Amino acid sequence: MDAYAVATLFDPGLKQGNSAVWSKITEASEVTGMPIHAMLHCSWHVSIHYQMQEMFERLDQFAKTRDVIRIQTAGLGIFTAAKPILYLPIVKTAEMMRVHEQLWEILAPVSSSQVMYYAPESWMPHITLNDEGTEIDRMCLFKQKLLFEPLVLSFNVDHFAVIYRNGPEEGLMQTFQFKGRS
Repeated sequence: MDAYAVATLFDPGLKQGNSAVWSKITEASEVTGMPIHAMLHCSWHVSIHYQMQEMFERLDQFAKTRDVIRIQTAGLGIFTAAKPILYLPIVKTAEMMRVHEQLWEILAPVSSSQVMYYAPESWMPHITLNDEGTEIDRMCLFKQKLLFEPLVLSFNVDHFAVIYRNGPEEGLMQTFQFKGRS
């Protein structure tokens, strides 16, 4: 197993007022041939190993205390590396940061080999758009198509999901709905 993540999944096509902006993103994807990541998400905590049953219990208890959080993206970003990643940056809010810090406190005792890019002091919340290994030319064309678009999307964070990556395979293990009001 490469890694597990506690994340929130997003479907930009769902009734959240994102259709016009998301249409521009999907059009740029189709025109440039840069595929959009199949499982759009924002990761809160990533680790190589969790004590799964204990993690599920802790997540379930924590989610039941959470109210829905409204988030918004702003623009288009790039993580530079040998395999660059295009992403939609999420605007940090005080509430989002509070939840993130609490989640790390809850999950640290039941995880090992945590990925520190996602630690509260270095976390850059984002929604990854492309898979690793996307051709650079396609990424550049995609970015160029969207350069003058505002790319502001809004989402409700109303759950945590445990997802995994094992080589090229990605999947969903379980979701934990927030029980608070929206």
